[in-house]
Amino acid sequence: MKAPIRTNNFDLIRLLAAAQVVAHHGIDYLGLDRVHGFVGLLAQAIRFFPGVPIFFFVSGFLISKSYESSPNVFEYARNRVLRIYPALIVCTLLSAGAVFALGYLPRPDAPLPKLAAWLVAQMSIVQFYNPDFMRGFGVGVLNGSLWTITVELQFYVVTPVLYAALGLKHRRGTLPLLMLTLALLIPNLAYWHADPENHPATLLKLFGVSFLPWYYMFLVGVLAQRNFHRLHAWLAGRALLAGAAYVAATLFAVRVLSWGASNDIHPVLYMLLVAFVFSIAYTWPTLAEKLLHRQDISYGVYIYHMPCINVLLVLGMKGHPSALALTYALVLLVASLSWALVERPCLSMKRGGLRHGMQTDEQPSLPLATSVTTTAALTPHNK
Repeated sequence: MKAPIRTNNFDLIRLLAAAQVVAHHGIDYLGLDRVHGFVGLLAQAIRFFPGVPIFFFVSGFLISKSYESSPNVFEYARNRVLRIYPALIVCTLLSAGAVFALGYLPRPDAPLPKLAAWLVAQMSIVQFYNPDFMRGFGVGVLNGSLWTITVELQFYVVTPVLYAALGLKHRRGTLPLLMLTLALLIPNLAYWHADPENHPATLLKLFGVSFLPWYYMFLVGVLAQRNFHRLHAWLAGRALLAGAAYVAATLFAVRVLSWGASNDIHPVLYMLLVAFVFSIAYTWPTLAEKLLHRQDISYGVYIYHMPCINVLLVLGMKGHPSALALTYALVLLVASLSWALVERPCLSMKRGGLRHGMQTDEQPSLPLATSVTTTAALTPHNK
């Protein structure tokens, strides 16, 4: 009997990862990083569960399965557009509307052509673009987290090319896929070795929003999906054991070996992390459906959280004890409305695809942090 790949907790995993992103950004940008008590404990607890690697693994797993299940590349592309763009467009327009409502726009250095170019960039394929006239609003970027939409769109485009080049629809191709994954460790390690935080050269920033530094993470998800039954036999029902192994190894590696465990996570730790994520997905695999009832608000939580944080900053909430709780309340409200009014109706227009626990398999990878400083919005921010 085949293992039940379609019944899983990936919706719940994505929501938890998105919630971690909100906490990370909220604690940082709302000036709560030195607060003790619950917020201080939360800041420590989320350090070693980075959203970027988690989302990129889940994306590789689910998108590869979705592509294999699509009747042709046109249906695959159509489903990707329905997942990404309706909510993204609405989010961009509402976020820009909030900037106008708060009186920051219009302004002399933001004429209509520049404003239109910025909005088109946010709603197309260059979400990392941030104009000078927005650097005085909030953290300096209205929605810096959207740089990963650019990366995710590249994943979507490259997936059919990958399958055609390696013949993955006609044979298993595990060995060439594994070799490619190992080769793509090079751009990832080279990127972090270049220290993008302290050497934010333009070419390095652009490299950071290409798919190359992140693609090995995506391919690990593809490998996991294509070798599902073997991994299921090893990891299903063992989430506690896998989690304990990951936490113990990470504590040792970070403190003793000085390995990265955020966006710059060391490949060895990344493999332990994805084993943990896979194990969670198939330990009590009906938990997500029981808790969420197929209400997948994780995309909305991610794309709306930075505009909400920016609004709170403009309203003077920085350092306020209730700022993080208010952020969560606003984000959950807007994300729920986005799911009910925009995302779910659009997803109902999809043809093909997977159901039962993977019905929103096109969910984009949503990373942990971005450079939303007052000078640039291109480089992933590593904390």
